[in-house]
Amino acid sequence: GPDPRDRRSLLQPPLHLHDVGNQDLKGVRLGICTAWFEDAQAEVVAACRTLVGQLVDAGAEVREVDVPDIELVKAAHLVIIISEMIAFNSKFGREHRHDFGLDVRVNFALGGDLTSSDYVHALRHRQSFTHQMLKLMKDVDVIVTPTTGTTAPPIPEHALPDGESDIAMLEE
Repeated sequence: GPDPRDRRSLLQPPLHLHDVGNQDLKGVRLGICTAWFEDAQAEVVAACRTLVGQLVDAGAEVREVDVPDIELVKAAHLVIIISEMIAFNSKFGREHRHDFGLDVRVNFALGGDLTSSDYVHALRHRQSFTHQMLKLMKDVDVIVTPTTGTTAPPIPEHALPDGESDIAMLEE
């Protein structure tokens, strides 16, 4: 709900739960971008397809949508996230670089060559993508996609005390 210390929260519509028990999804338009939806392990995609089938059985309608420039948006997202991560951790990161996990240090290394111009261009791509998505959302109520690309890997016993970076898993 609204928080007077966060003015952005004051602009949110009030919460309601009046349809929480309604399982009739007639008229709900589910957007699926197949290329995006299927960019996951086969078992993740299969589980999501099962869920979509249940939503259709409850009355929802599936519409194929085209989400433009997905790969460009992924690259812009990477530039924005790494740039902001480096800016946020600039003082601490320099003094305590070796206290970070390998995955974070790799991100710091990747971001070391980014410029402010790269960051601004990435923000422009994000803004353009946001406008494209708002236009797309006029035709669907929700875009359905897996929330993760892989099933959770087993955690090795030796990693429990301190954790570990699994770069191979991060690349999938």
